[in-house]
Amino acid sequence: MRRGYSFNDEDWKDKENIFKKLNNPFLNTPFKAFIAEQKEILDPLVSRVNERIKSGENKDIKIKEGGHWTLPYLAKNKEVNHPFFAQIPKVGLNNVIKLVNKHCSFMNEFTHIKPRYSKTQADEESIHACIVAEATGYGIYQMADISDIGYHKLLSTHKNFVRLENLKKANDVLSNGTAELTMFKQWNLMDNKLFSSLDGKKVTTRRKNIMARFSTKYFGLCSGLVSYSMIANHVCVNTKIIGANQHESHYLFDIIFNNTCDIDPDYASGDTHSINRVNFILLHLIGKKFVPYIKNISKKSTTIYSFGDPALYEGSLIVPQGKIDTKLILEEEDNIKRIFASLLLKGTTQSVVVRKLSSYTRNNKTLRALRELDKILMSIHVLRFIDDPLLRRCIRTALNRGEAYHQLSGKIMSINGSKLRGTTELELQIANECCRLIANIIIYYNTFILSRIYEDHEKLGNTAILEFLKKRSSVAWRHLNMNGRYEFSTAEEINIEVMIANLVFKNAEKFEGGD
Repeated sequence: MRRGYSFNDEDWKDKENIFKKLNNPFLNTPFKAFIAEQKEILDPLVSRVNERIKSGENKDIKIKEGGHWTLPYLAKNKEVNHPFFAQIPKVGLNNVIKLVNKHCSFMNEFTHIKPRYSKTQADEESIHACIVAEATGYGIYQMADISDIGYHKLLSTHKNFVRLENLKKANDVLSNGTAELTMFKQWNLMDNKLFSSLDGKKVTTRRKNIMARFSTKYFGLCSGLVSYSMIANHVCVNTKIIGANQHESHYLFDIIFNNTCDIDPDYASGDTHSINRVNFILLHLIGKKFVPYIKNISKKSTTIYSFGDPALYEGSLIVPQGKIDTKLILEEEDNIKRIFASLLLKGTTQSVVVRKLSSYTRNNKTLRALRELDKILMSIHVLRFIDDPLLRRCIRTALNRGEAYHQLSGKIMSINGSKLRGTTELELQIANECCRLIANIIIYYNTFILSRIYEDHEKLGNTAILEFLKKRSSVAWRHLNMNGRYEFSTAEEINIEVMIANLVFKNAEKFEGGD
């Protein structure tokens, strides 16, 4: 059987059937062919990047004295609550939940823990109250005091219906529903491809638990953890609670590979915390492109390698640090594919495998070969990052959207103290999923409104307004009332047609910026 992060020798004798079962294009490609393909890309790219710098075509490179050079750092976009949303009438969070469920039916996923023998029928309003109680940190005891639903009913509902499995399924329904709205595809970036961002948000915990760690930098005198999330076109498609002492890059493959919704991004971006020794090749394994944002790019030039002798580029601004060891890669092809097959079959937790691969001793021949594979794709990305301003802008935009989502989730949690509830890992995961669910409900609501407006003006041919709407983010909450008393049983239905009929787009073409 499999041990650690690989198959044992007996299992691996049947590798042909394993490859057939997995049907993975990269596993079925000989490494010799892969190296030949990448060689046709990497070495000419090194020359082209240097030529464009020398000729002045790459206008963003700033060369300083002593041969030092820099690229401009694209600033973060801080505006989330655009003034446009101030025109939309304020409504309560309970009303928004009811409207979104009417169009998306995510509540169908909240089944009873014992569906065959249950005498308790699902009460949607009580489930709404329980989700809001977890997401905001009130808890069901306080929620009973500030809502129209009693404590005993909330307690029974929470035990029977609010489970991690149900919450994940409901979030998938919401994500899929948002992706079907008109505006979702309008937010696609380069080459109409779907970019995602992966980043962690430091969250303080309300109670002591085994996952929480102390960090004066992030939590002061309190302890906390990290809510690591994957965001695509503003939607949070997956999330996971990890320890504050754990490296985020070890969970990047895990959270992408185990995404269960239909939103399937082509590119995965992240900050420097997302980079390790294996993530480029691991994402290539599952058909994704890893495109992290590199802030201090000149200091990272040592990550560029080539298949040819680096001496060939002597005198150029961009000189590869070393040569790719293709011989080592080919010698270890069988062992590397054994590791990859184990990852794809989910024989063990992917984050554990990635952590081992990232931190294992450099003397291990197989992992050195795996690192050489990673260098190929990392070098191609760094060179394209230097050469292509559009790629840099798309990556920065994707990261901005991820940070905007964290602002929204932070706003939801701040309603009652900005601390995550729970004493066990399961309770923390449930609270985090509830927060994600409320955030995705708000994002669906905003996307739904923007989509209806877009469809109306598309028929009228108002291109200025269409471009204006494309720059708006669905992560906004200034038009929502998330505090006060919650009236779940008497939530009024929102009339979207009346709401958008009075919106004004005066001088829309003069609005600048966006995400």
